Amino acid sequence: MARSDFHVALANALDRAMPPEVPQEYDLEAVVDQCIALLERAGWRFTRTRPTGTPSVPGRR
Repeated sequence: MARSDFHVALANALDRAMPPEVPQEYDLEAVVDQCIALLERAGWRFTRTRPTGTPSVPGRR
């Protein structure tokens, strides 16, 4: 799986899990990168592409 595909899917899942109506103070990029790092340590392999952009969510950094 391409890293950027997983990055987008995980970001979308986090957005659904924590809707913008409930403001969250977290760095989405850092959360996704940490999740990917944990999966890589568990043996998952990703290509090292970066997404060209992630959708912005009001109220989130």
